[in-house]
Amino acid sequence: MLVSSEDFKVNEFKVPQRDQNIAEEVKAYLDGQVERLLAHVSVNHPFLTWYADNKLTKQQEMQLYLETNAYFKHLPFYVANISTITRDEAVLREVLNNSIDELGSKKSHADLYDEFLAMLGITQADIENYVPLESSVALNEGIRHIYNTPPIEVALGAIFADETQSAVMCAKYNEGLKNQGHDKKTRFFWELHIEAEIGHSNSIYNILTNYVSTPEGREKFEQGMNYYLDLMEKFCDNVERLIKQS
Repeated sequence: MLVSSEDFKVNEFKVPQRDQNIAEEVKAYLDGQVERLLAHVSVNHPFLTWYADNKLTKQQEMQLYLETNAYFKHLPFYVANISTITRDEAVLREVLNNSIDELGSKKSHADLYDEFLAMLGITQADIENYVPLESSVALNEGIRHIYNTPPIEVALGAIFADETQSAVMCAKYNEGLKNQGHDKKTRFFWELHIEAEIGHSNSIYNILTNYVSTPEGREKFEQGMNYYLDLMEKFCDNVERLIKQS
């Protein structure tokens, strides 16, 4: 499946759904931000569309998924850090639920990603010896920084963009893996995360009213969104360049 704005509003997944009691004016604003986000080049990046229709070599596939590993390594820890820059229990609850979800009951999502890499034939030695692009490291470090730095409105804008964008990215990676001929078992991590990220996005959406009800709050919120999207655009640009030059 590919993800649209409607999938966040209505779905049959066993994930958090949007709160229908949010004020209409706030809902209209947030829905507009989702549309803006989904139209951003980092979400609809030409490389992601190209990947769905073009098979990669084994080297290119390894590069793509090790660059991706560098970008989202340790993210559950960074998400939990948001709780240290607020005393809002609603924010605390949702960011901790998000991190706990990523940890899983028996295997963390990091463990599942390692299993996915192994199914692609990527070894622990490959992971340890790989030197990622500066832009991939910068994306990871940028997320760590913004999730740990006041004001809270900026951090919430960044995580909202992160979770919403990630749902779309996971769906597009899944399409690329299908085109590569990988079976459902190999693609399990990505299909799981399409649903999980929609739920995470909705959980953040549901706690934003107090932070986006004023022009000042909205300005800070959008600053966080833009910060994340700019870093993601650079990540996609440079991964595309790396893959196509290999």
